[in-house]
Amino acid sequence: MSCCGRTRAPVDVRPPRREAPAAEPQFRPPAMVTFEYTGSTRLLADGPVTRRRYRFEHTGAQLQVDGRDAASFAAIPNLRRVAPSDSFSAARTSSAAPAPT
Repeated sequence: MSCCGRTRAPVDVRPPRREAPAAEPQFRPPAMVTFEYTGSTRLLADGPVTRRRYRFEHTGAQLQVDGRDAASFAAIPNLRRVAPSDSFSAARTSSAAPAPT
């Protein structure tokens, strides 16, 4: 087919550029938040998100709570969130272990 004497635009013969696939988000385990029980008896609380049962056996018992449950636990009377520098980094104490489900 003729183009009436006009010159044609050059054809780009390079393959189309592919965008790199988006990186899959890496699984990050939820952060643990430490709470201390300040009540006078014991407290049994269920995590609303994880459905995990947490047992605070005595006054002063500290327990690490899944970060997804932390907002609800902050609203429970006699539980206070412990600052990260105040919390223990070792495993849970035997007196404040989660209850078996």
